[in-house]
Amino acid sequence: MLTGLKPYDGETAIQVAYRHVHDDVPPPSQLVPSTPAELDALVAHATNRDPDQRPADARRMLAEVSSTRRLLSDGELDTLGPALDAIPAQATDKTMVVDLRESRDAAPRRGDTGPLGAPGSTGPVPRRKSRGPLALLLVVGLAIVLSGLVWLYVAVLSQTTTPGLIGLTKAAAAEKAEKDGLDVTVKDTEYSETIAKGRVISTDPGPGDSIDKGGTVGLILSRGPERYAVPNVEGVQEERARAMIEDRNLAVATPERRFSSKVERGAVISTDPKVGTMVKPGTAITMVISDGVQPVAVPDVVELPLEEAQAQLAEAKLRYNVTEKFDDTVPEGVVMSQSPEAPTTAPKNSVVQLVVSKGPREIDVPDVVGQPVATAQATIEGAGFAVNVNQLPGGPGIVLEQSSSKAPKGATITLYVF
Repeated sequence: MLTGLKPYDGETAIQVAYRHVHDDVPPPSQLVPSTPAELDALVAHATNRDPDQRPADARRMLAEVSSTRRLLSDGELDTLGPALDAIPAQATDKTMVVDLRESRDAAPRRGDTGPLGAPGSTGPVPRRKSRGPLALLLVVGLAIVLSGLVWLYVAVLSQTTTPGLIGLTKAAAAEKAEKDGLDVTVKDTEYSETIAKGRVISTDPGPGDSIDKGGTVGLILSRGPERYAVPNVEGVQEERARAMIEDRNLAVATPERRFSSKVERGAVISTDPKVGTMVKPGTAITMVISDGVQPVAVPDVVELPLEEAQAQLAEAKLRYNVTEKFDDTVPEGVVMSQSPEAPTTAPKNSVVQLVVSKGPREIDVPDVVGQPVATAQATIEGAGFAVNVNQLPGGPGIVLEQSSSKAPKGATITLYVF
């Protein structure tokens, strides 16, 4: 209406529609230099290709038209540019100008000099007959036609739908998409409990959604079911084992505890499920923790003969180690002491130390052979031994032999006298 020309031209309707989508509407002043800058701005705002940059609704558009109207003089509104001058008067549609004039305050803007291009004119500008209803119908009709062409191009001629690719391998998906003139690209991979590894879980756009012809469909491929192997924590201390399990996206159940003679206290004996088992994320792993060797009661074997002490320790699942020691008061072969002492407990199969008496220590017996019996008896008794004299009749009373050269102190030494 401002220039007498359409903003776009082309050899075909599709070319015109393409320009509607990709080209900005040129400012009217490019065709009609006398067009005020205010109208250029109004047209640019109203026809911006970004919907967010256009007036939000008809009410806002009306406000902008009214605001622009107040900035223009009667001369600017009524001046015909070169393009309009070339159109027969009866075909010229001045609806916009007439409507604007009807909504404007009648007071002329200061500095008005009449129609543009007619310097010095000061007289009132005659109003042209309004053809508003007819012009409005024409504008609406043209808008509908152009909108339809744009929609036809954008929504029909330049679009296609995304084929169903779910469950296909990447190669099969690419082959199927190619038949529809589309490319594919792998955007990401995700775990899936239902789609096999390497196959398509989803697409962007989704199946049946619109996509530009020649566009690219994004594929999300399956990594298969999400599974983690139970780590080998056997023999590892509990806290470290717990961290190793949680690092695998697994949970730790309340541990069980068991005595073990092979695994040190506080370390993992085994797990349930077993080490190496592939499980879902979040699966609770039960650890069996060693409480060390099972303790048993240690029997009291002091003052028992060694054989009896050994039998009691074997029955209690304990081992023993024997050390012998001379003792003047404890008979030979009797347990003098034990470690650990009773009553107490000790790990099963642990060793109890036993000290067993060897009896009194033997010492040298004085050699009295050849001595008179009285002298010999006195010598041996002086050394701490008892004396038993075996006298043969008829002899001079001389010691011919003695029973031992070594004996425990206090032992009885027999003297054979003739």
